[in-house]
Amino acid sequence: SAPKVVDGATTMGGIVEDNLKPILYALFNVLSVTMIVVVNKKVFNEHHFHFPLLLVLIHSIITFLGLRIAAAFGAFEMKSLPQWPRIVLAASFVFYNGASLINLNANTVNVNGG
Repeated sequence: SAPKVVDGATTMGGIVEDNLKPILYALFNVLSVTMIVVVNKKVFNEHHFHFPLLLVLIHSIITFLGLRIAAAFGAFEMKSLPQWPRIVLAASFVFYNGASLINLNANTVNVNGG
């Protein structure tokens, strides 16, 4: 739907109201990514698990299962894509997450508050 227009101007409340769902999804994504970084760093530091690519595999499996479950409950409709775009998308996901976790494993960011 179009944003609410009052006296020829779009209202901020109308914009937020009309876009509440994507805004909430974006906020949830930021929170989720932040928590994933914190948990991954703790896994590397406290449990001495220094296998970032294995962690990407675990994340990929959990993401796959989570999306399948969400689709089964009607959260979204699964769509069929040609094979090449799926390969590019999957490779992008794996390479991005692998590079991020290798960097996280190597950097000195402290998530313990001290």
